[in-house]
Order: sequence, then C-alpha cells, then structure tokens
Amino acid sequence: MGTYSNTVDVIPLAPFMVADLALIPWGSTDAVDPQTGERKWQTRESGMTSRVGVDGDRAYQLISAPVSDHQDKPWPLQIASIGLAKGDVSDPIVRLSDVNGALAGTQLLCAADGVVFVAGGQGEFLFDGFRASQTWALHAIDLGTAKRLWSKPLPSRPDKSRRLHFVTARVVGKYLVALQETNAGKVRVVVRDARTGALAWDKPFDDAVADLVRLPLATDDEHLYVGSGPLQALRLTDGKQLWSSESDRPGKAYGPPSVKDGVLYTVEDQRGLVAVNARNGQQLWREKGDDGESADLACRPVIGTKYVYYRNGVLLRAIDASSHSVALTYVTVGKRFYEHERAKVILAFGDKQAEAFPLR
Repeated sequence: MGTYSNTVDVIPLAPFMVADLALIPWGSTDAVDPQTGERKWQTRESGMTSRVGVDGDRAYQLISAPVSDHQDKPWPLQIASIGLAKGDVSDPIVRLSDVNGALAGTQLLCAADGVVFVAGGQGEFLFDGFRASQTWALHAIDLGTAKRLWSKPLPSRPDKSRRLHFVTARVVGKYLVALQETNAGKVRVVVRDARTGALAWDKPFDDAVADLVRLPLATDDEHLYVGSGPLQALRLTDGKQLWSSESDRPGKAYGPPSVKDGVLYTVEDQRGLVAVNARNGQQLWREKGDDGESADLACRPVIGTKYVYYRNGVLLRAIDASSHSVALTYVTVGKRFYEHERAKVILAFGDKQAEAFPLR
C-alpha cells in the first residue's frame, strides 16, 4: 500500500477511529477514508475533539448552542448521535436542562457500553474561557434512557482560563480512568467506579506535561502504564505502583507507552524504542543501533503485527519486533500517530497536514 497526504487546516488533538472511517474533529467533524484520504462527509455541528466521542461503531457529539443564545440564557447540554453513512447529526438523545451546554469548558470525555461521560457546568457564559463563579461536575449519562446515572463535583476554574478539566480518559472494565488537569497546570491520575462515580483513587502524575499526554491511555485489564518520566505500572484497583523503571534504570526518561499482549513499548530518551515486560518492568529488548538521539519522547509508539513504529527526527521508523532493527523508514511531518487497525494504516498528524502509512 502506498502513502497519501491530505492537507487539513489545524491539527486535531486526536482523531477517532470508528468503523471504516477516521473522524477528524476540528471546527466540524470530517469523516475520512483512512486508506485514500478522501473526505466522505462533514458535519455542520461543532466538532472540536472535546465535543466528540465514539463507542465501538457509534459516534456521539455535543450540540452547540446558537450564538444568539450564548449570553442571554442557559442552553441545555444536549448530545446527539452521528450517522456514519452520511454524517447526519440526530435530534438530541440526551438533554440536561440544569447544565449550561454553551459553556466553553463543556467536554465529552468518552463513551462506553451505552454511557457517556461529560464535564458540564452551570453559570454565566464567557467567550474567552471559564468564570470562577461557574460550578462544574462530571456526569455519567445513560444513552438508552437519557437519564443521569451520577454526578461528581469538579474544581472551579479561574476567570478566563482555557484549560479543560480532563486531558484524556477511557473506560477499562468497571473503571473510568482519567488524566485530570489542576488549576496549577499539574496532571493527576483520577480513577472512578464507572457505574457509581465513587472515587477509587487519585494521585499526582508528577512528570506529565498536560499537552504532551493528550493521548490514548495505555491500559490492560488490571493496570495503567505511564511514562513521561519514569516508566510505571499502576494497579487499577487502588493505584498501587507495581513497578517503576527507577528501580533498575534510575534517571532514565521515557515517553508515553503503548501496550499489547503483555509487552509495553515506549521511547527511551537518547536511545530509541524499547520493549518491556508489562508484568514486571523488565526490559525485553531495545532497538539495535546507536542513532536514537533524535527519538521523540512525546511520541506514543504504534504497534503493528510485524513492526512497531515511532518518530525519530523527521522519520517514522518501523522496528522489526523479531530482529529489533530498523526495517523501514518514512519521511514524515507527523507529530502524533494513531493506528486504524481495520484499515491497516497509521494516521500521522502534523501542524497542517495529515498523512497515512501502512500498518504492518
């Protein structure tokens, strides 16, 4: 398969892989054929990353308030489904009249098993960010009944702050696992029971920079794996650290990891790609060669069946998982990379351009 490129106006924080499409939300939501780059449809609804979520082969979107209604009165928080065939946005399937859906910080975190998780607030609308007088909460909403399952308070934000409450989130088993940003710009790992909202645990993610960890979380059924400093395994039930790279590789820094079949893949500073046993943190192998000085620590590796991919300088490298050596390289403008497993491609996003490469 060849590669393709398709110019886009602004890099989205993350695309959404759904069915045989890639949904690229920014301004509106574009549905792109991941194999050709052809636009299939575009919604008229606001499609910022924070306003879209997918659950398997279904997609959902927060409905924006008309500009004329922003300041004069609260606008109910509304959620609609997106028809994947044509991009038509349904009538609202959820409507919360006590949450002001016009507020700038309203955020659809994720969707799973027929439930959506939304950060929504009450109070006066401000065009250039939050108001300290607004009150905020995390809501879990059943899409089948349109009823709220639970709500938990969130911290207020300072006047004119533009930092969203959540950096990334996903449901893993019975847990809602989230990276949450504080008013001081720090990141915390916050894990809740997805069914009740009860807090399971909350701890600082000391080395994380919020804008560099807006990525899919690396989890399996029992653990959350984090990098952006030391590489760590945290137990989902209670946040206990099961292992850390500091124990046998002190001072080494790692990028955000990816995990598959019990193996953790990450980029080591000044070294390149390494593979680690997810159960005990022991290094299994590392990329052969001594040219890892340009390895990008903000890059989350993409895992194929034969190769593991990561960014090194201006190259996307494909490392053979058997020989541990560089098998292929592609020149790329991409800074963030996402796998579309059904289409067998890697989507790469730069500042103003999207590209695709074979996923093998």
